[in-house]
Amino acid sequence: MPKISEHSSDIVPLLQGIHLFHDDIAPCAQRVRFVLAEKGLARNPDTKFDDVSAASLVAAEGSWNSRIVSLIRKDQFTEAYSAIQPNLVIPALVHNGELYTESIDIIEYLDSILAGERLVPSQDDPRYEDFHYLTELGKKLHWSIRHVTYRWGGVGKLNAKEQDKVESLLKRGRDEENLAEFYRDFNQGKISQETYDEHLRAIGQGFDELAKRLNDGRPFLTGHSLTIADAIWAMKVIRLEEMAYPTNELHPEVSKWFARIAARPSYETLVSNYRVLRRVFKVKSWLEKKLGTGLYWAAKRVAS
Repeated sequence: MPKISEHSSDIVPLLQGIHLFHDDIAPCAQRVRFVLAEKGLARNPDTKFDDVSAASLVAAEGSWNSRIVSLIRKDQFTEAYSAIQPNLVIPALVHNGELYTESIDIIEYLDSILAGERLVPSQDDPRYEDFHYLTELGKKLHWSIRHVTYRWGGVGKLNAKEQDKVESLLKRGRDEENLAEFYRDFNQGKISQETYDEHLRAIGQGFDELAKRLNDGRPFLTGHSLTIADAIWAMKVIRLEEMAYPTNELHPEVSKWFARIAARPSYETLVSNYRVLRRVFKVKSWLEKKLGTGLYWAAKRVAS
C-alpha cells in the first residue's frame, strides 16, 4: 500500500475526503482521474495545490477535490510540493488526512475503497497474470513516453539554478524515476536520436503486445471487462496521438480498442479541461507531418 506515514507537509493532515494533486496534461494523473470517473465521483472546482482556505479542505462524499500542480509553472519543483511528494512527480492523493503516492498504487487503493465494478482482478482470477504483465509493462514504458514527449515538445528545460534546486530536493526522496539524471540530460540536449528511436521502438513493441490480445476480439485488454490495464495504456495513446503518433496505421487493433475507451463518458473528463492546449499540440503535429518531420514520420521510420 502506498500510504506515506512520514512527510513534512502541513497541508496533508488538514484535508478531509479525497484530494488529488495533479495536472490535467499529465498521463499518470489522467489514469487516476479516469478511475475516479469510472467510480462515479464528481470533480470539484480546481484550486491551487497548496490552497488551505476553509472551502478547499473538505471534499464531500461522492466527489473529489482537484488540487492543480502546474507543470507549466513547475509547481512540482517547489518546497511546498516536495513536502507532499519528495520525488517531485504527480499525482499524489490524500484521503482523510492520509497521503498516498505513485499512480498505480493510488488506483489500486481507490479501487479497494470505492463502490462500483472492481478494476483490479483478484489473484485467483484467470485474467490476473495477463493483467499483471500488462500493468508492469505499462509502468516500464512510462520512461519511454517521457523521453518521446520531451524530445517532441522541446520545452520544460531547467536553468542551472532550477537544476540545482531539483537535485537538492530529490536527495530528500528516493528519485525512483531518475528525474535528476533525466533533466540533466534533457537540459544539455543529450536525448539523442538513437535514444529517441530506442524509446519509440519500445512503445511500438508494447502496442504489439496489446494487439496480440485484442486480435481475439476481446473488447478490453484482459477480456470482457475494464481493468486498470486499460486505464494505463489508454493514457499513453492520448498523449501519443496528441503528438500525431500513427496508432491507426501501425496498430489498427489498438486504435479500435482505444475508440471504445474514448466512447466512455469517463473519457471526456480527461481531456475537457485542457482543450486549448490539445489544439496547440495537434496544430504543431499537423504542421510537422506536412513538413515530413515530427513524431508521425519518426514512428513510421522506426517501424519500417
